[in-house]
Amino acid sequence: TNGTITDINGDFSLNVSPKGKLRISFIGYQVPTVDVAGRKSLEIVLKEDTEKAQSFVKQKLDLQEKLNQTNSRIKEQDDKISAIKVKIEELEIEISKMKSKKQELATRLDVAQINNEINETLAGLNDDHGINLDELEKKVSQKENYGKALDELKPKNEDELLDEYIKSSPSVDSKVAEELERIKEQMKK
Repeated sequence: TNGTITDINGDFSLNVSPKGKLRISFIGYQVPTVDVAGRKSLEIVLKEDTEKAQSFVKQKLDLQEKLNQTNSRIKEQDDKISAIKVKIEELEIEISKMKSKKQELATRLDVAQINNEINETLAGLNDDHGINLDELEKKVSQKENYGKALDELKPKNEDELLDEYIKSSPSVDSKVAEELERIKEQMKK
């Protein structure tokens, strides 16, 4: 078995035995088998294979339809995925809002519990137990005043005393101020 292809004009040459047979094929045409019968030149006309051509066109159209259906299903799936992503984002926002609300409610609950404990404690401190709330408030106020007074009585370092003296003096001329600064610097050394 040997073979060849035609040139641009459809001509070809092939060495075969005088009793050989040629089988010629081309896409879309019937495949004839021709007896050489010792001839040196043959003219062969191919007939269109309409059945195969129609089958090929039908297959192509079927494939195109399947491709269109597949592309359509892919687009539908993409649209569904996009819608799901949007829903997920909306749910994440809702979850975030719920977490914030939960934290706010937890804080309110803590404050309410503290207020409840204070009210229970204050309810226990009524006249039945011999405690007057007005007197208690006065004592707290007095303690605060005592604390402020004690802070004022704390001993101050020499620099603070000197600065305070300078600031509180009605008039200090520049020479006295310079002398005080010099003394202050010497005290640091």
